[in-house]
Parts: sequence; structure tokens; C-alpha cells
Amino acid sequence: MGSIGRYAAAAVLLAGLGAGLGIPTARAVGSGCLPGLCSRTVNDSGGPVLVAHDWCGDAERLQQDAPPCGAAPSDRRLVSGERTPLADDWDAFRVDAGRCYRFDITGPLRGRSAETVDRRGESTGAWIRIHNDETAVIRARAC
Repeated sequence: MGSIGRYAAAAVLLAGLGAGLGIPTARAVGSGCLPGLCSRTVNDSGGPVLVAHDWCGDAERLQQDAPPCGAAPSDRRLVSGERTPLADDWDAFRVDAGRCYRFDITGPLRGRSAETVDRRGESTGAWIRIHNDETAVIRARAC
């Protein structure tokens, strides 16, 4: 079994173990999960970034202003330099209408992916999905 296969098997084993112990996994609830299996966001952009606990559906991006699963009291703005808590699962962040964001998404299966989403000239924002065990680092809110 290759290293990716071993990692995937370990992740499944840990998730099953956590569920067996009554510890919520990242998909079980939006607000808590096993550390290392949570999706996280770090805001290094110099401005505020809106983040959402939950993601509904299979799309990787949603072009809309409303959060992916509708408004929730836990959706919030991260100020510059702030990050989502380690043991909380945050599934998405929004690129605001009229803005261009540069960000990295890093995870054990995907490696590091540097991306740019340009919403300049658009009337709605776009939500970016962050999978479990991935971290998004927002680098800039201008391109």
C-alpha cells in the first residue's frame, strides 16, 4: 500500500474510532470534530473574511452571497490575522463581490494548491469549499 493509501486507511480508522467513542467527526456536526480532521481557515489577507461552518451539496464553489447552507448564527467574519479554532470544523469562506482573493489550500491528499478567485465586476460573491483535513490560508483580498 502506498503512502496515500496508508494515510487514507489511517484517517478512516481514526474517524471510525472517534465515532465509536462518541466524538463527533467533521461531517457529523458543523461545530466540532477531531483535530486533524477539521477544515480550517487562516486569514492573512489584511482585511475581514466571512467563513461558514457548513457546506451543503457536492459543488466545490457556489456563486452566491448567502452562506452555502443558509444563514447560521455561527457564520462569522475573521479579522486579519485570525484563524478558525483548531477543534472546530469550518467548511467554507467567501470571496466577496468586487474582490479578487489569492489563497492556498493545503491538505495531506491534495498537497498545496495556490489559487486565485476574481470576483471583480461581479454582483455576487463566491463561496469556496474547504474539505475535511484541509486548511485554507487567505493571502490577499486584492490581485
